[in-house]
Amino acid sequence: LTLLCDLFALERLEHHRAFFLEQGYFEPAKAKAIRKQVKKLCTELRPHAEPLVNAFAIPKEVLAAPIAE
Repeated sequence: LTLLCDLFALERLEHHRAFFLEQGYFEPAKAKAIRKQVKKLCTELRPHAEPLVNAFAIPKEVLAAPIAE
């Protein structure tokens, strides 16, 4: 679960990066490093995707939606 928690936290930082950059909380290089780490964590978590989805009991109808592909 550590990887999943890290991914969540970094994704939130990435999502709000414009704010953090504007306010001077981090430099553009840090934003780029965060994006790179998010991609790395997604790759690491990929083999665990099915068990994670099953653990959250996501309905099959949702998984069959075009956005889930």
